[in-house]
Amino acid sequence: MSTPSRTTTMLEGINIVLAIALLVRWLLIPNPSLHTLFTDEDTIENLHAPGAVPLRIEQLAPSITVEDIVRELQEHPERLSSPEAKQLFIEMQETQSKLLENEDRLQAVELELNRLALQLFNDLSPTEQARMRSRRNTDSVEGVEAQYWREVLQQGERSEHKP
Repeated sequence: MSTPSRTTTMLEGINIVLAIALLVRWLLIPNPSLHTLFTDEDTIENLHAPGAVPLRIEQLAPSITVEDIVRELQEHPERLSSPEAKQLFIEMQETQSKLLENEDRLQAVELELNRLALQLFNDLSPTEQARMRSRRNTDSVEGVEAQYWREVLQQGERSEHKP
């Protein structure tokens, strides 16, 4: 078995120091660009309160829209003077166009799905249609949502009985 060279030992030492520095950075120095919307201290009411997410976002920092960026660049066109800034702006515009195209496609698919569901419903017998009408809330609410309500109640009851 050969002994490691001095260079190998030095490189391993540098790697260990870098790994420790990275761990210190991750654990001790907060990253200001990362925000947690809800924490362990938040209750279920915090999560489901009307306007909870927009309110928390406003508490963290004001939101910036694409329109805000475009307006700022209209007022300060010199900020697009570098090739990198121009390229980034072009990519933003292309991405926005692609997002709008995808939204149009999604709306077309949703419309087609609604037409298909209506056609399937119309193909049912009057008795089947009446059953679907009478059971639609029961099937979705009782069949899906009610289990979550029951589970939350059971969890609450279990936590009340804990010493």
